[in-house]
Amino acid sequence: MSRETGPKYTPQKQAEIEKSRTLSDAELLKEGAEYNVNERGEKRLELTKEQIQKIKNTEDRETVLALVRKDPNALFYASEKLRADKEIVLSALKESDQPSRLLEIVSEELRNDKEVVLAAIRVASLSNIIPIFFLASFDLRNDKEVVLASIEKSPYVFKHTSEELRADKEVVLAAISGANENFGGREDILNKADLITSISDKKLLSDPDIRRVWGSWDIMSDPDIRRGYESWERPPGKK
Repeated sequence: MSRETGPKYTPQKQAEIEKSRTLSDAELLKEGAEYNVNERGEKRLELTKEQIQKIKNTEDRETVLALVRKDPNALFYASEKLRADKEIVLSALKESDQPSRLLEIVSEELRNDKEVVLAAIRVASLSNIIPIFFLASFDLRNDKEVVLASIEKSPYVFKHTSEELRADKEVVLAAISGANENFGGREDILNKADLITSISDKKLLSDPDIRRVWGSWDIMSDPDIRRGYESWERPPGKK
């Protein structure tokens, strides 16, 4: 039995349709929108209150999709139905400088969508990667690809992952390598020690690849750290 796939258009016709759906910057600027520079130094279009009100009052998918492509924050004012639309959410996340806030308002189903969560992680900064990680569903917080992508942004994520992943050599190496790049000073020496004691498979501490990466850390020069590490390392019942 044949399956209907809808009307077929030539590439030229398809381009015309797409162009008609897309709002130009000139149109939005004419209506009062302004360019602003975000915290990453990128120039972004910021909608007016009237344009935001237009979003609040519409269920037209194409209008909202076009607007979030211009201003990701437009998603905050979209209806619950449109905040559950994967294409709209991905379009907003792709350009967002506050992905954790956007992920917070999307549907629970999309927070359990790996593509959506990874899109948020890709644009995350050090300050919002932990909130993004905890906004993801339990299953995704135990997904190795999601964990590795998160650790690449911040090694702090490591201690919040599952016991199984904290015993995974690839994940451990990623966390320790990230700590080498991000941690420095006494406070961060404590973070390094905390990371090491979070490894759930203690045998990994003897792995030559892991020892090669963290063995140069000067964490044992602090007596408190040394004492805590030795008590953690000592087998139960041993004095």
